[in-house]
Amino acid sequence: MPQAFSEVTVLESLHIRLFTTHCIRLGPGWKGPFNNNFWRLYVNSRGGAQIWTREVKLNMLPGRVYIIPAWVQFEGRGVPTIDHCYAHFELMSLPATVIRAVFNQMYQLRRDPQLDELVAAWMPRMIADEPVTLDVLLRTKAMIYVALAGVLRELSSDARERCAQHLIGRQTMTAALEYIEAHLAEPIDNTVLGRVCHVSRDHLIRLFRQQIGQTPAQFILERRVSKAAQQLIFSTDSIEQIADRHGFLDRFHFSRMFKARMGTPPATYRKTAPRY
Repeated sequence: MPQAFSEVTVLESLHIRLFTTHCIRLGPGWKGPFNNNFWRLYVNSRGGAQIWTREVKLNMLPGRVYIIPAWVQFEGRGVPTIDHCYAHFELMSLPATVIRAVFNQMYQLRRDPQLDELVAAWMPRMIADEPVTLDVLLRTKAMIYVALAGVLRELSSDARERCAQHLIGRQTMTAALEYIEAHLAEPIDNTVLGRVCHVSRDHLIRLFRQQIGQTPAQFILERRVSKAAQQLIFSTDSIEQIADRHGFLDRFHFSRMFKARMGTPPATYRKTAPRY
């Protein structure tokens, strides 16, 4: 019988990387489609905007928290003028294969006193365009973690179990995953990954498939593309610099791999990907 894990246990193994938190004024011109490999948290000052996928359409209520996981393609539309506060982040501890399978929809979170309190402290500072201090960053991360706890409560018990089993089993691969993250610009050999995990090359590949759901090569390429996509949006570095930093042979190799996984070349993605 599978071991039961509490939501607290799962969250203790989860880590986020915050990319940006801001507020913009939306109007009738706000529209999608949107499709990025990072997570979004949205809170609007007024009702009237809508977000939808093929399966669900949500009328965004004022002050309510909406979470849109990475890889979920959605569309949006704004009608009245709205202060649109958002945070973009990456959920570091789960691979894209698990995220796409488990967190495959948008979430309108239920009212929760703890989350409401955090939003009430965060949103006015975003609207006022105050400097993003260390205090603001910590409060934003706290809000995201509480919101993720709300998302976990929306999952089925099987989905929660899958996340928990992955996070617990992932510990065997921690050294390999940390090595990959630190050496994306370099060639990464399975023998080296096996060595840092104190197992043979073949055993490393088997463990990686079992616990991560991909081969090491598939995972490495996905991380390279994912990190590069984030830098195309959240940095002003050149495409050549981004390609070199993430282990691609040159701009042409980067463009070919990027388009195969993101559906558009890097230059087009940088120009067209929504930043809010």
